[in-house]
Order: sequence, then structure tokens, then C-alpha cells
Amino acid sequence: MHSRPSLYIALALFSACFSSQPIGSIPIRCGEGDPCPEGWVCRDSLCAQSGTAPQDMSAPADLSIPAVGCASGGGSKLSDRVYACPGSFGVGEARGLCSIGWQFCKDASSVPLDDCRLLSGFYVADVPAHLNPNFICASTTIFERLLMGCGTCGFCVDVGFTPCAGFRLYARSKQGSYNMDNGHSIDKTINNDNRNGVLCCKP
Repeated sequence: MHSRPSLYIALALFSACFSSQPIGSIPIRCGEGDPCPEGWVCRDSLCAQSGTAPQDMSAPADLSIPAVGCASGGGSKLSDRVYACPGSFGVGEARGLCSIGWQFCKDASSVPLDDCRLLSGFYVADVPAHLNPNFICASTTIFERLLMGCGTCGFCVDVGFTPCAGFRLYARSKQGSYNMDNGHSIDKTINNDNRNGVLCCKP
């Protein structure tokens, strides 16, 4: 038979297990019949220190959504490494559509073109071409400037033969929402329609 002092000690230790304060940021649930430790109050079924706001369990920091290819968090995912990111932009602003660590796609090697053709809007890649008057894959200073890309729009043109860096479609300067008067690169291009944008790739 156990002695009474030993029984009291065991009961005291058992009770202490349930009266200790919460450790760190681990939430302790409370409610009717489940009181909080001394100095803590029950708010929305969770124990919180008196005078503090209740913990927001809807979006814990360690479970935040990982970054994607578009800085806005939206856009269209074409693959794990390619996003079509819509948005209007001025000179020098286009890179802001891509998330940090992503860049303009430089070719179509990782772009699912069949999926891209289903998108509404046209998304340019870092692939310049021009008409002189024939179609040529290269940048230019004096001839009609183009940027290759993918998507659908009223001003898109299908080359119909050997593509540039894997792309067959292009946008012409000032024949749609893109204006390349300031230079023949995306960084110097203006896009005045937020339904169009850029292709962002993970290096």
C-alpha cells in the first residue's frame, strides 16, 4: 500500500504537468473545463497572456505560400519554371512583373507553347526580331521592331516558318499595346494594356 505522502507528491507532480505555461509560440487550447494557466486568459478557445492580442492561426508565418514567378502572386503558371505575368509597364518597369530570382524568358525551350496559346493576352520574351522587310531574328536600330512571345491577341503575327529561339509569334511595335520606340528590348518597351505582359522563367 502506498503511503499518503507519496500519493500527495505524485498528485502534485501530475497537476503541475497541466498547469505549466505555454512554451514558446505553441498554442494551448482552452474552454469549459479546460482553464488556462495562471496569468493567461482564454480567447477564441486558445490561451493567451493577459493584455496580448489573440494568436492568428489562419496564416502562420512558417506556412506561408512560397513565391511564384509573378511578383503580383497571380499570373498564369505554364510550368514550375515558367509564368505568364500580365501587367502594363513603362520604360524600365517590365522586370518588376517577375518575382525576385526570376527573369525574362530568353527562349522557348522550357515554355509549354501549346498551353501558352490558350492564354488570353500576349506575353513577350527577351527575344527581339525585326522586319527588313523580311523577317530576321535580331535586334535593330532602324527597322520595324518586334518581340517574340506567345499567347493570343488581335495584333499577334505567326511567322509560319522557322521560329526565333523556339517562338513563332511576335508583337509589332505600335501595332498593339507594345511600343518599342525607345529601344529594342523589353527594358525599353512600353506596354499600355494590363491584359498583356511578359514571360518569366526561373534560371
